[in-house]
Amino acid sequence: MRPSKQLINMSFVNPIVDFLPLILFNIVGNYWGLPIALYLSLPLAIILLAFAYNKQLAIFSWHVSISLLYILICGATLLVCLLPIFQHIQSIAFEIIASGVIVVLLSLQKPIKKLFLNNFRGIPMVNNLHEFFRTMRMFLILLVFHILAWICCQYLWETSQVYGKINNLYTVLLVGAALYETVRVYMIRGQLGQEEWWPIINKQGKVIGAVERKESLQNPGKYLHPVVRIIFVYNNRLLLRLRNSNDMFYPNLWDTTISSHVRYGETMEKCLERLVKKALNFHPSEHVEYKSYYTNMIQAGNAAIYYYVIQLKTELNMEIDPKYGQRLKWWTVKQIDDNICSGVFAELFMGEYPYLHIKKILS
Repeated sequence: MRPSKQLINMSFVNPIVDFLPLILFNIVGNYWGLPIALYLSLPLAIILLAFAYNKQLAIFSWHVSISLLYILICGATLLVCLLPIFQHIQSIAFEIIASGVIVVLLSLQKPIKKLFLNNFRGIPMVNNLHEFFRTMRMFLILLVFHILAWICCQYLWETSQVYGKINNLYTVLLVGAALYETVRVYMIRGQLGQEEWWPIINKQGKVIGAVERKESLQNPGKYLHPVVRIIFVYNNRLLLRLRNSNDMFYPNLWDTTISSHVRYGETMEKCLERLVKKALNFHPSEHVEYKSYYTNMIQAGNAAIYYYVIQLKTELNMEIDPKYGQRLKWWTVKQIDDNICSGVFAELFMGEYPYLHIKKILS
């Protein structure tokens, strides 16, 4: 399932938009003074908050939190510039304060991520948090560059002419970085619209975010995803499928009837229905019983496995869609027991097989 454009925009917010008031305050303040910088940046901050409230209400508190940074940094800058004791650093006060705030936030990265991931339900925040801290690190580099240039001009070169040129370079780099990030985010959004997304859940099964399928596969073990596994049972026999030779998980091994990652925005029941209809052309009028939930490290990462049993009333000779497997075969308990150590079964199936005996699904 592909997420909606609105969901993509909320799950991959352009951090530059939230930082625009700060960027404007910084640039205008360096050239025309802090009063004009405040008069221009404050209305922009209010307009952006109003836009976020209208278009992205589900993550409005996220935008408010970043706006508080604007109030904190700009307010502290104005206060410092009013105090005579700090008169000698007025021209670089914003950069010093902003750098200090960013360093503190970066040092608190883990608790901040935990706070936001636990307080947004159903909205993927992993990408937003990643981009937020990535952008802050980029701005920190530019701010430190500006501070060091100011120190050199004040105490080493003792010339304001060079500092003026460096200030122009700093402005160009700041604007260039903002434009680069904006273009990058819009390009990524376009790619995300074509990707299949998997939900990210915590150990309690709560959705805390989402990630593109390709991104998850490139980082095995980093995320916990829900996986549905379904086994068909009839007359003490199991319907197993032979996985494809190019399958990412357990190629050329016999496994449960059908399985799949749950897609973002999809319930377990919808995933089950999609699988049996699409892969097996089967409409589940039979009794479907949810039997177990467990977590396991599969070959592509962590999986929270939801295990279902479909108990058939009559034997069916079904065919599997070639995309999902090579073929299906009914296995008796004796056949499975005789081959359990021969290496023909997938690791997950071998872990689930004893459970079917314990619950007396098999005898």
